[in-house]
Parts: sequence; C-alpha cells; structure tokens
Amino acid sequence: MYLIGFFKNPKGFTLVELMIVVALIAILGGLAYSNFKRTKEKIACGDVYSAFQSAKMRAISTGSSAYVDFDMNGGAVSDNFFTVYLDTDGDAAFGETSNANGDNEFTVSNFAMPDASGGAPGVALPEGVKFGGKATSPGGGTMGVYGPTWGVIPDDGVTFGASGNRASFNSQGTAAAGSVYLYDSTDSRGAGCAVIVSSTGIIRKYNWNGSSWN
Repeated sequence: MYLIGFFKNPKGFTLVELMIVVALIAILGGLAYSNFKRTKEKIACGDVYSAFQSAKMRAISTGSSAYVDFDMNGGAVSDNFFTVYLDTDGDAAFGETSNANGDNEFTVSNFAMPDASGGAPGVALPEGVKFGGKATSPGGGTMGVYGPTWGVIPDDGVTFGASGNRASFNSQGTAAAGSVYLYDSTDSRGAGCAVIVSSTGIIRKYNWNGSSWN
C-alpha cells in the first residue's frame, strides 16, 4: 500500500530521489568506462584472431598462401598496424596491388581493412594498445617472461620463426607456428592478451588479467 503510494506520488520526484538517480547513473557510467578501458586489448586480440581465421579459410578455399603481416613490410613490427593479403601469384612478396596475375592481393583476401599505413590497407590497434608483452605499463604491470604456452614472450610482441613478423597459412590450412602479444599501455595492471598459432593451423586466444593467463 505504501509502496504504491510512493510510485503514485502526485508531487513528482523529490530532490533526494533525483540525487539518487543521478548517483546511480554516474556509478553505471564509471563502470562502463572502466570496462571499456579493460577490454581495449581484448578487442585488438579479437581483430588479430579474426585475421588469422580469415587468412586460414582463404588459403584453404583458394589454394594460395595467405599472410597476416605485422611489420607492414617495414622490417620491424609496426607500432599499431597489421595487414592481410592473399599471395595469388605465389611470389611470397609483401602484398601487391597488382601482382603477376593482375590481382590486388589485399582486396582478394576478403578481409575488411579500413585503415592504412605506408600506403597499404590495414587494421589499426585501438588507442593505447601496443604489440609487446614484457614492456612495463605506467603502473608497473607486466606480463612477465613466459606466455600461456610457456614460450618466451618476444620483446616486440610478434614471432613466427623463419617467417619473421608475418604469419602464413598454406592451402592445407597449416601455418608457421608463432604468436602475437598485445597490451594496453594505459592500464596500470599491464592487462594484455595473446593469440597463438600452432603449426597445424590451430588458433587460440588468451587473456592476461595482470597476474595470470586464462
């Protein structure tokens, strides 16, 4: 009875009630912002994971090798870009816009890449997210030395053996084994994540919560 009367208050909301609503909105907004900050590196790892899956499927469906490149043909891992291309002419060169078959190897990869770096289409990492793992964040957080599969985390965050800074998938869907590590440079815990590719082409994603992999 009293509860019904409260909701049917003809005088409208009281100042106290309005203050409570505003406080709740502020708390929920703060939680949403905090969650956004925590998930930036997970969004980036999701993009990398999707790139690997797409490259693998395109390699299998076309019979051509597909690459996910993290140095944008620059010799060192890019600060915040990666790209995908399908090597339809088999020359193993960095993505060509008009190869020996007349193909644009970026567009035939069928992977959406809205950003650009050095003239090549690519995917940009979210602001503050970087390749790497052992780098220390502002609050002192770090992933340490070993990744989720006990491999040593590379200083630049990317390693694919003889393939260097690019992952390659062949027509059977197998790959040069390697890993990509990313971290949020603005997160005091050193939050990060990893995408690991096995030689059989299996792709796995892991998250670092500041103290352990999961």
